[in-house]
Amino acid sequence: PVYVAAGTELDGPTPSAAVLLSPFDNLLWDRPFARRIFGFDHLIEVYKPAPQRRFGYYVLPLLWGERIAGRADLKAERREGRLLVRAFHREAGVRASAALDDALDRALARLARTIGLEEVRR
Repeated sequence: PVYVAAGTELDGPTPSAAVLLSPFDNLLWDRPFARRIFGFDHLIEVYKPAPQRRFGYYVLPLLWGERIAGRADLKAERREGRLLVRAFHREAGVRASAALDDALDRALARLARTIGLEEVRR
């Protein structure tokens, strides 16, 4: 069973193929598990000085199908009502494609709606 608040806008009958995960998501909490299952090593870089960051300040991994396809460095520009994509880093072995772009666009749009932003800028 799942609790869904009244008035929540749900996906249509076919859910989008990707989701942006919180770095604190249970799927990633156990770093050795995430490394073993997905080949994904995640380090939260919030506390690193900017020049030492590899991917960004607060990066959200993109789960696409059964793999972590990349990492999105995002910023919520609340005054402007906009979600800014500073960068998207594909994981090793993930090729750029229209399907990946579409999945990322859908995941970004869903996140923007969820946090009350009207626009996504890539």
